[in-house]
Amino acid sequence: MKKYDIRIRRGAFHEKRTSRYKNFDQLSRRYKKERIKQVMTRLFYLLFLVAVSVALFFLFR
Repeated sequence: MKKYDIRIRRGAFHEKRTSRYKNFDQLSRRYKKERIKQVMTRLFYLLFLVAVSVALFFLFR
């Protein structure tokens, strides 16, 4: 979990106003690449698990 997750969950976006934190825009920009990287690694793990399970299914059918 990174800082931007906590800040978004606290509701600054939900209440449709600027964030209570001064440097939120810099933070979100800085963490955007990291967020994309996290999502890609999770998708890769999921794809790997699915591939392994399908291979095992066809192996021991």
